[in-house]
Amino acid sequence: MAEHFNGQDCMTLDAVRELIAPEEAGFDAPFATFTWQHWLEVQATIPHCFSRFLRAVEEKRADQVLMIGLEVQEVANQMLLEAYAMTANLPLEELPALARKKEC
Repeated sequence: MAEHFNGQDCMTLDAVRELIAPEEAGFDAPFATFTWQHWLEVQATIPHCFSRFLRAVEEKRADQVLMIGLEVQEVANQMLLEAYAMTANLPLEELPALARKKEC
């Protein structure tokens, strides 16, 4: 006996992806501004930039060295924005930098 196919038993592709890998949609990410997918891309980008930077220095390509440095700076800025987003709602006394200052 064949079962009759009912269109109501179907899930969209997006719904299936969310069930399989919810972090891809930004769920369960410990970050304020990054998604897991973006974080994984950043992790892959930095070592790649370092390799390209070394190669450009060896080839004495100042233009490439500058551009690669700017790519790394962009990642650093994104990380600073993440840090700011995490601390934006904290009172100033609770910020890590000020806490260390009081200890000195």
